Amino acid sequence: MLISPNISMFSLHSFKDKFEIHPRYLSKDWKDNILNLVKTKKNRTISNLTGAILDVVDVVVDKYLDSFNSKTFANVKYDALSFIPDTNKEYTGVISMILPFGILIESEGLVKIMIQPSNMPEEYKFNRENKTFENGKKCYSKGDKIRFKIMSTKYKTGEINCIGSMKDIEEYKEPEEVFVEDSDVFMENTEDVFMENTEDVEETDTFIEEPDTFE
Repeated sequence: MLISPNISMFSLHSFKDKFEIHPRYLSKDWKDNILNLVKTKKNRTISNLTGAILDVVDVVVDKYLDSFNSKTFANVKYDALSFIPDTNKEYTGVISMILPFGILIESEGLVKIMIQPSNMPEEYKFNRENKTFENGKKCYSKGDKIRFKIMSTKYKTGEINCIGSMKDIEEYKEPEEVFVEDSDVFMENTEDVFMENTEDVEETDTFIEEPDTFE
């Protein structure tokens, strides 16, 4: 299964909703059954309350409600990977496509974010031959990571469309690599230091007993 480079835009959120629980779900595997039920109802759905839900990962039955017409209902709390647009948050995304009218970032077929040239930090122009946006100093092309914020959102059937902006945001920088010393050398040095610090320590038979009972 291929994972979108922009899946990191989704984060874990908690929601609550009412579901009809068929008696066949109330077996010894009730939690797996209800989890699968909520996945079927909620995965890959769009709403202005839950955003774009990619996957439900856990459920808790909060309360069983009274039966009605031989049907049983329950309030279910569920945790899901979801993208909820936030105009106060900065995001990192990978450019999916360069178009004449802007930079497109897509994620999981559920979210599309368009950044138009007027919302880029400097005056960028579309290079039709190279399919890039350039300003003489910097170039943006497909696969580049960028940082952006969301200015406006439109909820459509099956997807969320957003207008993004890169203005007044620090450019994305790759994290610096951290070099670790050779493990064998490190362990050898550590052992030497430990032995030096324990040469003058006397052996003892004293130990701490576990209590018989726990309060």
